[in-house]
Amino acid sequence: MARGRLLVVVALLGPLLSLRSAGATPPQLAAPTNLSARAVPSGVVLSWTPPPWATASTTYAVTASPPGPTCAALGKRTCTAAMQTLRLERFVVTATAPSGSRVTSLPSAVVTPELVVVVAGQSNATGEASYAVDPITKVSTFASPFTNAADTKDGIELWKFGPAAHFGTGFAGLDTPQRMATPLGVQQVFGPEIGLARGLMADRHLRLTIVKVTYPGSTIAAWLPTRPQGLFPTLIGQVGAAEHVLIERGIVPVLGGVVFFQGESDALDPNLAPNYSRDLSAFTAGLRQTFGSELPLVLLEESSALDIAVQRTANQCLPQGCDAEAASDAEVRGADAALAASLNHVALVDSAGLPRVSPWVHLSNVGERVIGREAATALEAMLPPS
Repeated sequence: MARGRLLVVVALLGPLLSLRSAGATPPQLAAPTNLSARAVPSGVVLSWTPPPWATASTTYAVTASPPGPTCAALGKRTCTAAMQTLRLERFVVTATAPSGSRVTSLPSAVVTPELVVVVAGQSNATGEASYAVDPITKVSTFASPFTNAADTKDGIELWKFGPAAHFGTGFAGLDTPQRMATPLGVQQVFGPEIGLARGLMADRHLRLTIVKVTYPGSTIAAWLPTRPQGLFPTLIGQVGAAEHVLIERGIVPVLGGVVFFQGESDALDPNLAPNYSRDLSAFTAGLRQTFGSELPLVLLEESSALDIAVQRTANQCLPQGCDAEAASDAEVRGADAALAASLNHVALVDSAGLPRVSPWVHLSNVGERVIGREAATALEAMLPPS
């Protein structure tokens, strides 16, 4: 599996920049501002806003540490430096005018990277039937023996997802379950984000912020980038909002990928399933146009197999018939598999066979923990070393 890239958004460092004179540099010369960086497989792309006096002849030299990769540019505002890991503690930019005058920014603040991963999709991405306290065992997923350091170190940014019956918005600790109105009353629920965060913490000791944007019952068409009032712009806006909060806290957000759990509604409708491949491709293209062409994407593949089997056993197939429903399910699953096979930096994790609860398309809390952990493993394979 090819390695993906991360988008590193470094906190705006304007207030941290000041002038250092070199030679006969006039004191009124301004330094470059708004330093930022994004990692690519070959290194790190460093960017800045040129000072007002800059021209096409202005040269720039960038030094980053550790281990101290450098790069240079002529009349540009970016350059690429070799970097073997995602660690980028600080860097400076020196601008040189044609006259030889130089202005160097003070070193940036020490970078504290925090991985940002988006969890998006419909009911199984929400955790529609994944109760934090198991209805049978009465054991909480947010208590021993399930917890690890992610529960107290990681955070989650919740969009107020779905209908009014679903509760939860804003920043919270990962150990804060979402609340949802259910047939059993208001319940605490969670989606694949718990297993995902705990897996990344256990394997890579990575701090993580989850940006969770889900809408139960949504179809893939609701996520199309071409729908101005759809879920796609909501997703993009929430990522930006989360990054802004982290930057204000002095943390550098590192966009590590998107985990997408979608397709049950389309698989249940023979009229929608044929469009799934086209619309999923459009959604993916929109993500990569916004966040970069190598953004890691983990597709959590839906499965209606158990639901169909239960319907057959009870002779209660939906009006279109179980055969038609099975064909639609296969069409949606095939679209996921085809996309993963045709694009780099896309991983597929199959939910078929995981524990579910009635109405049998929804994963149980056990199923959500398992698929989240598998998503972590898939994402790790597309991340550069930390």
